[in-house]
Amino acid sequence: MFNTFISIHGTSINSINGTGINKNDNFDHCNYQNVFEKLINNLTIYLKYFSSGDFKTLLETLTRTQVRILGRKIYEIQKQIGFSSESNFQNKLRLFLKEVLEGLQMSIITHNNYEVLKIESTEAFEKAEILDDQDKLIAYITEKNKNKYSFIDDITITTTRLNIKVEYQLYIDLYGFPTNGIFDQDLLNEIIDKYNL
Repeated sequence: MFNTFISIHGTSINSINGTGINKNDNFDHCNYQNVFEKLINNLTIYLKYFSSGDFKTLLETLTRTQVRILGRKIYEIQKQIGFSSESNFQNKLRLFLKEVLEGLQMSIITHNNYEVLKIESTEAFEKAEILDDQDKLIAYITEKNKNKYSFIDDITITTTRLNIKVEYQLYIDLYGFPTNGIFDQDLLNEIIDKYNL
């Protein structure tokens, strides 16, 4: 279906901004279906990476820029359809697409947390082996005692300055830090529009 869509509409998943969605797409009733199809096709590709466990590709392709572009298009649909009763299905579809995008973001966060925990559990397992083996424990303590003054290794701490974009700072000021670190795309885009960012 996706390849047919590309050949009919002449749009590639790697075209403008990598989403197949042009930042300048206008929303009128004639192209709602086209915009929804592009969004669905893009999100379907990301969902396939997720469902197959291909987080490497998902992380490489669903960048923050991609999330912002897709989130912006989903938000613009809301602005165009309004809240009339005839747009109820379109609004439900829009909300569904928004939830899919947020779910993909959460899957990336969860995957990254999993990778960190994998490393930490390996280190913890190695230290637990030392505690369970008397010879290893004696060797460990002997090694630590070679340095008379410290049982803890020297640690060098470096930090980088955090630069946060204005729209994210305003979001945090207005709504607090988002649950699980996922910014609501509708609220973020309202801020962008309101302050012309």
